[in-house]
Amino acid sequence: MMTTFFRLMNAENKKFSLKQSITELNKLQPTSDTHIASPENFLVIPGASFAYWVSNSVISSFNRFSSTESEECTARQGLATSDDFRFLRAAWEIKSDSFPLFAKGGEYARYYSDPHLKVNWRDHGSEIKALICQKYPYLNGAWGFVAKNTQHYQRPGLTWSRRSQKGLSMRVMPQGCIFADKGPALFIENNNSIKLLSYLAIVNSCAYKYLVDLQMSFGSYEVGVISKTPMPNLSNDDEAYLSKRAKMIWAIKQKLGSMDESSHAYLLPKLLLNRDFVDMDNAHLEIQQLQSEIDAYCFELFKFDSNDEHLARLAHEDNELNDFTTTAKEDLHDLISWAAGVIFGRFDIGVYKDFPQAAWNAQPFDPLVDVSIGMLSDNDSRYFNHNGMLTSNAGHPQSLQRLVDELLSSIGQTHGLDLDKWFDKEFFNLHLKKYSKSRRQAPLYLPLKSVSGSSTVWLYFNDIDKQTLVSVVVDFVDPQLDELKSELANRMSQASKSAKEESIIDQLTETKSDLDDFRNELLRISTFWQPVLEDGVQITMAPLWRLFQHKAWQKKLKQTWEKLEDGDYDWANLAYTTWPERVLKKCHADRSIAIAHGVETDLWHEVEVFKGNKKEPVWEWQPKPLSPAELNDYVREKIATDDRLALYRSNAKNSGVKL
Repeated sequence: MMTTFFRLMNAENKKFSLKQSITELNKLQPTSDTHIASPENFLVIPGASFAYWVSNSVISSFNRFSSTESEECTARQGLATSDDFRFLRAAWEIKSDSFPLFAKGGEYARYYSDPHLKVNWRDHGSEIKALICQKYPYLNGAWGFVAKNTQHYQRPGLTWSRRSQKGLSMRVMPQGCIFADKGPALFIENNNSIKLLSYLAIVNSCAYKYLVDLQMSFGSYEVGVISKTPMPNLSNDDEAYLSKRAKMIWAIKQKLGSMDESSHAYLLPKLLLNRDFVDMDNAHLEIQQLQSEIDAYCFELFKFDSNDEHLARLAHEDNELNDFTTTAKEDLHDLISWAAGVIFGRFDIGVYKDFPQAAWNAQPFDPLVDVSIGMLSDNDSRYFNHNGMLTSNAGHPQSLQRLVDELLSSIGQTHGLDLDKWFDKEFFNLHLKKYSKSRRQAPLYLPLKSVSGSSTVWLYFNDIDKQTLVSVVVDFVDPQLDELKSELANRMSQASKSAKEESIIDQLTETKSDLDDFRNELLRISTFWQPVLEDGVQITMAPLWRLFQHKAWQKKLKQTWEKLEDGDYDWANLAYTTWPERVLKKCHADRSIAIAHGVETDLWHEVEVFKGNKKEPVWEWQPKPLSPAELNDYVREKIATDDRLALYRSNAKNSGVKL
């Protein structure tokens, strides 16, 4: 039975358009809004969507071709951590083999997107699995319902954002990544890179996305939908044609990413890159041409006719930014940020001087390393030697502004800015924005500042240790105070003082008071602060919240510190070294926290229990049966012997506290 449908979604005056369509149909001259179809045909589409406007040829694709899910291709959903703040870090804030990269979906991005998160997968994710079992006891220990498909973790594949209002966007997932529930992944048998790239071209084609959209509600790209979408059989020639163009698009986009200093692909800022390396003006045109070739080829593979092709193109316009250009101001700021990174010891000036930009030869599925080509490794010599501390005092040998200015001058770059003002007012705000992604804020250059701003010391997060704050006092604050006291004493020793002189003395006195407060706060925190960078920037820097004058960042750190005090983040190393008695007792109640602090075997064991009506026992993790007195004895012994708590013991002893 055939049924007539009128598609008026894009009509401005629907009443008029409907009347006109009916009139023309009666004349046997149907408009383009008129569709005659058999509803029975809709049953061919998985989910039986009401796709009346689609031709029988397109609908028959679901019978004519095999599904994407096949013997050689697998689409799967991945890991839900159950606590992202606890288990995720920004890729740049941690260097640890226990934290592999994490593909979590994210913004719309076809072909290429730099993975900017890492996940705590130490001991095959034991801490995450323990928390899953605790949060969802009805799973009876079956953590695999939440940490899904672990057998595919760290394989090369394709990944996409499961939820997106801009459309389906598949991109390369390099080897070594764990994929998420919100960032599902597609794998090919034997990890064949040519097949992966040819699939990458197809799944980003208009034809494939048109078939995907027929099955689903807008914006929800579930694994089941991708699995059931038709996929044509590919010859060797098909794979060669498609994989070549997919790789070319990936390479262009990765080169564009080489100007993003938070990326694994980072090389240099735009103003220092050779035009032969990446042609910004024509990059989008090149991608557009390659995508057009892929679309045309895929329409042939799927056997779309000209009308089907027209509808598919209308439904899938390019949703990515068409303009890869940046403003001159943004380019200048990126240049200064790079120079600051060279001074801090993050970036390698030798890359600018020596790197043969034409020799760039990255491959799509190669494992990514923490150190990009543009960065210094731990063994490289720095442009400027320091211990992770710089100052804003223009007259100091370790003045950040002066060193940046000298570096830029040495390579013939001018800026025309008042760097003292720019670093004081703008730099950290821009840096914080650049290093905030996926709801994680992880700036690496951290300005500690007295309340009135009389002293600013910049810390480089990767160089922080438990001696840092004392070093700040000894190397920067005390010399500044000594100089100030000397000047103040000289002025006060004068027999007669003018009103102007009295005003200067008052200002100097206020500055001294500001520096004294700054010094006292640094020394107070140094008595208990034992930074472990694995905690991430936000947790690590939380005790210092009063020393940041950037209001939004100060507020974030203050809230974090309050939660640490309340016991919300007792999994953190900082919580353990600051409140060990509380945390160790919690370890006896929470196995995931016991794993985090390495005391699982002390406080937990597996026992055989009978579940329900089952005749055979199963193994279950339970806390060891310790009495309150036994637990207190264990806590006292651990505090007295754990090397991580040496500073805590010293602080407690000096305070007269009995351990």
